[in-house]
Amino acid sequence: MRRAALAGVILLAAFATACGDHERAAGGTILFQSDRSGRDAWYAVRPDGTGLSRIPLRLPLDGADVYWNGHGTRALVVYDTGNGSATVAYVFDAMKRTRHRIRLPGIETISQTPWSPDGKRLVLYTRDGDVVFDAETGTSQPLSDENADDLLTWSPDGKRLLFSSGRDLYTAPAEGGPPTDVMRLHRLPGDYRWSADGSWISFVDEGLYVVRANGTGLRSVDPGAEDAAWSPTGEKLVFARPTGLVLVDFETGRRRQLTRDQLGGDPQEPAWSPDGKRIVFLRPDLVSGEPYGHAQVWTVKADGTGKRPVTHAFPDDGSVSNASAQWVDGNVKGTPPPRQPLVALRTVRTLTTRFPIVSLAAEDNRAAVAQGFGSLIGGPRSQLGPIVVWKPARRTQVRVRIRGCARVDDVLLATGRIAYRCDNAAEGYTVRDSLRLGTTTLVRTHGEEFSGSFLGGLVADHGTVAFDVGYAAGTWGKFRIRQTRIWASTGTRTRIVRSFGGYAAVAWLDAGRIAVRRGRNTVSVLLPGGAVRTYAPGGPLVLGAALDGPRLLVLQSARLTAFDLKNGRRTRSWPLRRGFGPAPQLEDAQGDLVAYVVGVAVHVLRLTDGRELVIDTPNATAPVFARFVPSGLFYSFDKSYDKRPGRLVFVTHSELARALRERR
Repeated sequence: MRRAALAGVILLAAFATACGDHERAAGGTILFQSDRSGRDAWYAVRPDGTGLSRIPLRLPLDGADVYWNGHGTRALVVYDTGNGSATVAYVFDAMKRTRHRIRLPGIETISQTPWSPDGKRLVLYTRDGDVVFDAETGTSQPLSDENADDLLTWSPDGKRLLFSSGRDLYTAPAEGGPPTDVMRLHRLPGDYRWSADGSWISFVDEGLYVVRANGTGLRSVDPGAEDAAWSPTGEKLVFARPTGLVLVDFETGRRRQLTRDQLGGDPQEPAWSPDGKRIVFLRPDLVSGEPYGHAQVWTVKADGTGKRPVTHAFPDDGSVSNASAQWVDGNVKGTPPPRQPLVALRTVRTLTTRFPIVSLAAEDNRAAVAQGFGSLIGGPRSQLGPIVVWKPARRTQVRVRIRGCARVDDVLLATGRIAYRCDNAAEGYTVRDSLRLGTTTLVRTHGEEFSGSFLGGLVADHGTVAFDVGYAAGTWGKFRIRQTRIWASTGTRTRIVRSFGGYAAVAWLDAGRIAVRRGRNTVSVLLPGGAVRTYAPGGPLVLGAALDGPRLLVLQSARLTAFDLKNGRRTRSWPLRRGFGPAPQLEDAQGDLVAYVVGVAVHVLRLTDGRELVIDTPNATAPVFARFVPSGLFYSFDKSYDKRPGRLVFVTHSELARALRERR
């Protein structure tokens, strides 16, 4: 039996331990946002990479806008309730772990820098006008800035607020009072920032510009930069380009390329340490073809030396949010991650690939991997590697070149034949998939924004391939799968096995039996004779299902449950070690062993005694897969910052048994 490979790429960025004592002197705490747990959350970590913890903000599922003051003592949290008419805003006290609701009518847009320099006051936009809100007393003071048409920015001394009206820049007293015209620019400024000493103002208008606070010295800094950060000391401005960080010193007029990293087409804003000696930035952790979200937190000295990572991708993955990391001068602590039974396996064999591995299949002591994230039709081209079939016992490789596909999302092995999903999606909502088995195309699907057909889960067992095709119809806000057909292909025959109303997804194939996930928490097993047996574990969403001999294994967010296929009874369940990670993915089951993945952590659970290990995959980045074969386990991951990132590893059953035996 072989489970379907994941249809999508797990986006990631995650975190680990120390890089030495070199950065301890920097002090403070680095705060950053990540969806590593499956939903947006904020994390704190020391500048040397130790002391990772999750801050108990309890954000909604759709996320929220979060703004920290410079000390890390308070955070402003703002989000819509979902009905389009109400906004929730509250101040989170990081020391006391309390929340205080801001009850002002119609809070709307928030400034990029809402906190005053002393970290006690907020500038807020409301339906009744802009106000300065005191986070300690809960009182507010209206501002006289009726003509403001852009975000307000605090002056370095916290006494005034800067805003624009047309091409004019104004300031208004933070305590209330009439605005003062500061200068008139030749351009329409936006996203402007005041330098720490108040002598310069930066702004964005199809590029990055600066002007002196007295209105003179307007100059273009960089035509491609959109975000920049002023040093808390001196007149230094740092910004990110796709090719690395750039520092401009306006006191000396010197411009320096600090790093030469590939930061992606839309690099995120860097930030300074409180003492102005180091810079924190986000760096993609794959050399080529990385999808959005593959980023880690790094720091570098202001002179371009001492570059090192703060976060790594083990033991849980996730993607650092589009919001930049922030370095505060306080000691912010949250909830530390639970300890994992981490094991470094001794005897393994490893194959490397030129491009990231995006899918894994295994059969009869050999494995096949698809490599390369490909590209969208009509979008930027990126390379797509061949499918590689590896037999570690014989030390042989076979490379199968892919033609006519923008990308390959899944790969299967079916009695020596290679099956894969050929993805030719276009920009926008157009989805075009085909399922190929050798030189034969089994099915083609074409979906648009609200209608069409969509290829779902793919599985293989010996010479049979099973898959589902969903048919959708709807309008804006009412898209849904109206019907799903389950197909099976053996030899030259491809046929419909069953049709279901609504959504259904093929999860497993074993000895002619097909496990199908239906709805939120129902699994149906299609038997060879046409009978259907349905199992409803109840509780959280069913994430995966596996058929293993006389039992059905069902994976949910925190538990693995076994059902007797004959009588339908629940026989046993096991808790899962999820930690801070995202939802677990059920990878494979063989005898008394189950493999599942949480982020970039490969877990092996022995069902007979509940012993479990987590395989150490240093500097791994997603996606991660695992498959059992008669002689052992194949697992794959991508290694961060490596020119040949793909890693396919084989470990024998005897080595797994030793590692499990030594777990206490």
